[in-house]
Amino acid sequence: MTEETVIDVAHLPDFAFGRRDPMWWGIVLLIAIEGMGFALVLASYFYVRNQVNVWPESPWNADVERAASATLLTLLVSVFPASRVNRAAYLGDLQGLQRWQVVSTLFSFLALGFRALEYGTIPFRWDQGVYGSMVWGALVLHTTHLCTGAIENLVLLVLLYVGPLEHKHLVDVEINGLYWYFVVAVWVPFFAVFYLGDLFR
Repeated sequence: MTEETVIDVAHLPDFAFGRRDPMWWGIVLLIAIEGMGFALVLASYFYVRNQVNVWPESPWNADVERAASATLLTLLVSVFPASRVNRAAYLGDLQGLQRWQVVSTLFSFLALGFRALEYGTIPFRWDQGVYGSMVWGALVLHTTHLCTGAIENLVLLVLLYVGPLEHKHLVDVEINGLYWYFVVAVWVPFFAVFYLGDLFR
């Protein structure tokens, strides 16, 4: 008769940060997939650009430059409160979490507001030639991710203040911060290509 081996794991923690958590790997793989999608959009942009004689087909204006710069600046600044949220999660500092999550959420919705202004100042429609389709397609794709990040920030904010807050939610905070870093970083090359590369042609 074979004796069963019993392992007592009661002393192990019920949550973990970083690579020790399966959700961390899930968001890393999601970022890899979504990042490839953005890379394909950018590659398509340069491919189409080499096939036409006039590029861009419609000129930019100063209004869209200001709105786009405000969006990018807000996104870049939002990295700081997002990092503070993560730091508070690592330390288990509930007050710090609540305070910085408020700031992080405000910045995410502020970025959405500037993006709305950006849409309103674009001097061409999405169906006005291939250039319009490429620019609007990239903007809508990124705005979808921006909305997802902002909503996730809001959900976490409500959870932090209303509860019930469990240890596993601290991992959710870390994962949300990692996703937000991706949302910010992925727009930098698009801003450079669309606004710095083409605006001053």
